[in-house]
Amino acid sequence: NCHAMGNLAAKADFGGLDKLDGVSCAGCHGPSSKWLGEHAEFNWRKKTASQKHDLGMRDLRDPEVRSTLCVSCHIGNAGEGKVVTHAMFAAGHPPLPPIEIATFSKNEPQHWRDPKSVPYFKNADAEKKTNYHLEEVDFFRTRLALVGALVSLKETVKLAADRADFANKNPTMLWPEIMMGANAPKEIAAQQELAKAAWPEIAMAHSDCFACHHDLKYPGFRQVRGYGFHLAQRPLLRVSPGRPLLRSWPTSLVEAALIASETPIDEIEKGLNSILASSNERPFGNPETIKSASIQLSKACDVALAKLRAKKLDKATVTRTVQELLRLYTKPGPDGKIISPDYESARQLASLLEVISEELNEGKKGTIAPVTELSSLLN
Repeated sequence: NCHAMGNLAAKADFGGLDKLDGVSCAGCHGPSSKWLGEHAEFNWRKKTASQKHDLGMRDLRDPEVRSTLCVSCHIGNAGEGKVVTHAMFAAGHPPLPPIEIATFSKNEPQHWRDPKSVPYFKNADAEKKTNYHLEEVDFFRTRLALVGALVSLKETVKLAADRADFANKNPTMLWPEIMMGANAPKEIAAQQELAKAAWPEIAMAHSDCFACHHDLKYPGFRQVRGYGFHLAQRPLLRVSPGRPLLRSWPTSLVEAALIASETPIDEIEKGLNSILASSNERPFGNPETIKSASIQLSKACDVALAKLRAKKLDKATVTRTVQELLRLYTKPGPDGKIISPDYESARQLASLLEVISEELNEGKKGTIAPVTELSSLLN
């Protein structure tokens, strides 16, 4: 369902396109049978985002909507049948790299214009600002990156929670591992029992690949850094040896989002601690408590998203955010150590710093050496 539109086939007529033709416009923008002609007319611009949504078009100018759509494939969404299993990785599917939404969007072949480049948006009135999310055109990409950080963590734990729900009535979407082969059971109850038995294999798909796949070296970076969830302003949330965790890179930018929205980190930390406790119970965690802990953390992400949605991102707020984030990674934490991010987390942090630096310094003459160096490292 990531490489085609099978998950949408029952909902709309795609004008004769076969779902195996791959991802077309409707894959991102939504089923187009009700808006394809109308959206080319001038009056389409006057419709509200809600009116367009009612016709099937996604509001991809909304940072939360865009982020949720992007990570549904690039992290996974079991409810939509977007699951890359461990067997698929073993068969050759590339690893799913971390995704920072603003940079990811910029690197796509751009067939749209950023808000500040659209003549129709110049001197926008209040209605236009609401319809097109124009309240903060100067820091649109920064908001996209910060919202994307919280959405990435939320959807990571949601994937784990959904796959640990053995009462689910749609096994085909949730557990493709057990549906392969001629001997796959036909009865839902039997499929649910088989999924329970196959939990370690199922959990591998949403676990940290590098927990198992890493160089054997001692002493090494992994031992020095420590195993667990790393929050820069908190002591290491340590996991027991031999207990793979969920992917940890989605935690890397959450603190920046919390700083910007002035949201305490406590509830996020509690949720991560609950996942940690479940992971320590047995290899790949206890599915029952993984599910409840993931739901707990997902709710904490929703609270943070609501606060970030209500927070205006101006130059002072964005500057404070980047200064505080840099302080967290250059000053010793509560345990006396300076946190050292892993490779995937470091790329996330560098991408965010590049996005913020570009928007803070837009319009200034010349280039800024650290930003130029950062960009060359990322590329």
